[in-house]
Amino acid sequence: MATRKLLKDKIQKIYRTQDRCAYVVGIDSGILSRIINCTKDPTDDQMSLLCEVLHMTEKEVNTKHE
Repeated sequence: MATRKLLKDKIQKIYRTQDRCAYVVGIDSGILSRIINCTKDPTDDQMSLLCEVLHMTEKEVNTKHE
């Protein structure tokens, strides 16, 4: 199953949990989970928010690992 490992690792490093990150960023926790698990791509707004709060590039956020 593909995941966005870089994104997941960065979230855990900064916020410790996906729920806390989702709350701070203002994204539904279910949506954030789907983004991390590659079942949904982030919208432009979500991408901007994630890049800003996690200090990542769009390429880093979207990188998928098998």
